[in-house]
Amino acid sequence: MAEQIKPGHFRLVEFTVDGQVGGAAHFVRSVDDHRAALEGFFSRTGANYGRFNYLGEWHSHPNHIPIPSLEDVRSMEGLVDGERDIPFAVLVVVRAKWYGLLMSATLFQRGRPPCRVEVGDVTSRGFESP
Repeated sequence: MAEQIKPGHFRLVEFTVDGQVGGAAHFVRSVDDHRAALEGFFSRTGANYGRFNYLGEWHSHPNHIPIPSLEDVRSMEGLVDGERDIPFAVLVVVRAKWYGLLMSATLFQRGRPPCRVEVGDVTSRGFESP
């Protein structure tokens, strides 16, 4: 979940971690846990959807290059091209290394091809993307 700083610029405020399902090569997001996390976030931010909202998905590729797999792309395209009226979503893929995180961020928009987005600084205030 993120705060919109200005059009096209977001600051990651919260994220969820699912420790119940999946493994090193596959995971399934718990719909109930995800829904509860979103409801709690919107409650804490006063349901100010113009400023705070769901930004997208993230997961790790602990043993592979942190870029979206074909399955990831299909899943995200299904999300934005689906019936839930989600105009865009961002997928962040991370991999932990001994020296820090490797990551990529990809923007998915209805009717458009996936587009890599630049990831800004990770700060004590949160994660910012220009």
